[in-house]
Amino acid sequence: MIYDYLKEIAPDLYTIIDSQSIEDHRITQVEEIETKEGCPNFRVTHSNSKISIHSIFPTKEATKLYNNLKFSDNKLTIVFGFGLGYHIDLLLEKHPNRDIIVIEPSYKIILQSLRTKCLKRFFENPKIKILISTDVQEIGKILEGFYNFHIHSGVQILELPSYLKIFPNEISVIKENFLKAIKKFTANMLTVIESGTEYTSNCIHNLRYFNNFPWVSNLFDQFKSMPAIIIGAGPSLSKHFDLLRKIREENLAVLITVDTAYTILKDQNIHPHFVCTADPSPGNFIHFKNTDYSKTTLILEASTYKNVFDIDNTKSFLCSFDGYYTQYVLDFLPKKDQKLLSWGSISTTALDLASRMGCQSIVFVGQDLAHTNLLTHCEGSAFDKAIDKQLNSNSRQHLYTSKLTIHIMKLLEKSITPDADIYNQMTLTQPNLKLYANWLENRFLELDAQVINATENGILKNNCQQASLQSVYDALKQTNIQMDIDSKINSLYQKIDNHYDFTKLYEDTLLKVDQINEAIIKARSLQEQAKLLYKYKDSTEQKLKIRQLFNKMGKDRHCGLEKNLLLSSLLEQQNQKAELFFSNVMKKNIGRKLDQEMVEELANFYYNFFDTKINALNLLIESMNTIKESCETNLQSDYLSKNCV
Repeated sequence: MIYDYLKEIAPDLYTIIDSQSIEDHRITQVEEIETKEGCPNFRVTHSNSKISIHSIFPTKEATKLYNNLKFSDNKLTIVFGFGLGYHIDLLLEKHPNRDIIVIEPSYKIILQSLRTKCLKRFFENPKIKILISTDVQEIGKILEGFYNFHIHSGVQILELPSYLKIFPNEISVIKENFLKAIKKFTANMLTVIESGTEYTSNCIHNLRYFNNFPWVSNLFDQFKSMPAIIIGAGPSLSKHFDLLRKIREENLAVLITVDTAYTILKDQNIHPHFVCTADPSPGNFIHFKNTDYSKTTLILEASTYKNVFDIDNTKSFLCSFDGYYTQYVLDFLPKKDQKLLSWGSISTTALDLASRMGCQSIVFVGQDLAHTNLLTHCEGSAFDKAIDKQLNSNSRQHLYTSKLTIHIMKLLEKSITPDADIYNQMTLTQPNLKLYANWLENRFLELDAQVINATENGILKNNCQQASLQSVYDALKQTNIQMDIDSKINSLYQKIDNHYDFTKLYEDTLLKVDQINEAIIKARSLQEQAKLLYKYKDSTEQKLKIRQLFNKMGKDRHCGLEKNLLLSSLLEQQNQKAELFFSNVMKKNIGRKLDQEMVEELANFYYNFFDTKINALNLLIESMNTIKESCETNLQSDYLSKNCV
């Protein structure tokens, strides 16, 4: 068979398509044809209609679809319709390093695709994730797992025209369920929208420290002879304190912990080498307030809550998730490779840090990703101390409740679901925790390092070795490690040679402010055009003029910034609620009769929409001016005072 390669690459898919019993009530017939370019194609019969999967000129069709997409590096790219992959080939040619999610809603079509043409390159390419399912609600939920809020500013969808006709309802259902899934979990779109100002204000505040601390690239490939132990704050962490203390005292591994676990470990006299933190919200400061961090080293993301940067007596390495504003300001670092991966859980960042440091063995501890023993976190966390404070503040409360009761009450507030743990026993977890586990397990396959899960509980079970921490400790004792980890970190910490170019950043922000001001003028001009619609709404003779105004406002809705990738993405992020609303309104009005009511309604809508643009643009100017002030503080030169706006 031409698709025998699937036996190794995708055995589950091979089993399905080789079963010879694939049914799809939406498709009655599939027949092979050729395009005018001599390329393979096929025609599908559906609902008594016939349609070719690709046009008679598939390469031209692919180019047109790509141009209409207006590709953005900041958005998650989704392709609706696999077909024979001509459009996917073009995307890969244009953007070989970008992830592409391909949705195929029919096994009958994918079977024909696999029979018609060798598609091995797509299944072998790690940048392509192929979702094949007839359950569109399931696809919508799975898509949420690919959306990274630190990286993606939105979603862009390339829709193969034939699929929109064959499956007219599926794409809308997928989009709807995708958005619902995003909103449902902890790391969701609403968090991004509502935390947008926090990301911005934190990054701009923290800019002043960019030459005070070394950056994370100083650590890359510096610990190749050392194993790493990543410590989470899961309920099972409490069983490992003694061994972790020994491993730290005997210099057997690099200990990397998440911020939630640090206060727990510190109370046990365990001081990990690194503490990773990235949360932009003030609520996360509970793990740092009144806590001594002088005996460890922080890994701080550039948009971390600003008060963390202000803590005295700390050593910190800076890093970036390549988010909205960090993407901009990091361009002025001499060495720009300061990025660590992040996906929802800070443990994913700790994993990437260990990998980039060159550690050939990576061990997880306290990574339950489940509510073992009905606990939300390991006892002794900052959350636990808050519960103790709550109980102690009421001398009689302990008579009718307990710490465990409060943990259970907190669990009842969450979206709890059962799952099988590493022993195939039932445990309780959450949908977002399962997604984190899936992400980690998929990431393990991409690493050269050996990955061991020594949590001894929880749901992290695939693509890693399960072992007790005692066996890990015994194995480490047998190795002949000759590295003083603390001295090594101190030596690397002294290399603060960033020489961040505040002068160039300052000059660039002046330019950006000018460009934003021009966009504001453009937005106000578009508002005036919206007003013009009212003059024509009662005149049936002016339909052509009305359509021209609508087309112009739609075409120019980015206010002249569409070719400025940075400012357009910043504007879209700043104005994300209005952008989502705009898309929904436009979809609802497709095919609607152009009458007086519609003109009046949309004229008002466009006017208000451009008002939100103006407000967002003014906020961008405020951000740029704050960046400029940070530059002035760092430079303190006559040049700045002469050119200050």
